[in-house]
Amino acid sequence: MKKKKSSLVMLCCVAVFWGLAVSAPSARALVARERAQAAGTPFYACTSDFALARVRDGYRFTGTLDVPTPGYIYKMSAAALQEDGGIAVTLNLVAPMGPVVQLISHVQVDTIIPPPLSAAPVAQVQVFVKKPFKWGPEAITCKLAGMTQ
Repeated sequence: MKKKKSSLVMLCCVAVFWGLAVSAPSARALVARERAQAAGTPFYACTSDFALARVRDGYRFTGTLDVPTPGYIYKMSAAALQEDGGIAVTLNLVAPMGPVVQLISHVQVDTIIPPPLSAAPVAQVQVFVKKPFKWGPEAITCKLAGMTQ
């Protein structure tokens, strides 16, 4: 009986945690939109729980990626202008060297993507994710959702 009870408690804890994790993307998008409205800048809607905001030096790209072990880092490639006027950039996830514990971890991404030469906001920023494992997003797309006043 004790074993069933502890399994039930564990299941409830996982369900509560999962419920909080699932609600995070909408909270991040809401905060990004409020900041954009306060600053009078373009508002972008992104996939995979990421946020993109126009800043003086370019586009600030923030979010979290899941990785299979602790110690992963990321490196961004140079931004390239696409034919449709958007920006494409590659985010490379680099695995740690040596033996590591197999424990799902997170990499916090916070970087500035340089803008194209034009001063107008781009309609789309696409970040391609290169990684040495098969799960997780292959690309993160941020589209212009509107201009705030």
